[in-house]
Amino acid sequence: MLVFPFPNSNPEKEKTLEDRVRRLENAMVHSLEALQSVVERIETRFGADVFGADLKHLTSAGADDQLREQLSVIDQLVNAGKHSVAAKEFRDASACTWDQAHNAVRHWRVYPSEVKLRWLKLTRFIKHIESTALPE
Repeated sequence: MLVFPFPNSNPEKEKTLEDRVRRLENAMVHSLEALQSVVERIETRFGADVFGADLKHLTSAGADDQLREQLSVIDQLVNAGKHSVAAKEFRDASACTWDQAHNAVRHWRVYPSEVKLRWLKLTRFIKHIESTALPE
């Protein structure tokens, strides 16, 4: 694993690997949002087919409203005590392992909504990238 220092990082605030990962996740989400904003503007100006099917994942990662609706369904399932069904919903949405899905649902109430939304944004974008990537 390559670990490099951030030029503007504060070692006092980033004492753990979790802090560093959280910072990377935030950077990825901001990059994704900026990229999607640029793509939407280009599509508005030049038409929806300007990028073609191979780059459609740039705009199809899901609007926040769609993702919030998915999170709401999972919230309702967790609150109803249907943890297995909630884990399946989360697994389907995030393409994680069963263990990861059950662990996320087990601690679901601990995570703020924005963290859960970030998970879905990133995983859906990664799923779209992987589904359109050329075979190695």
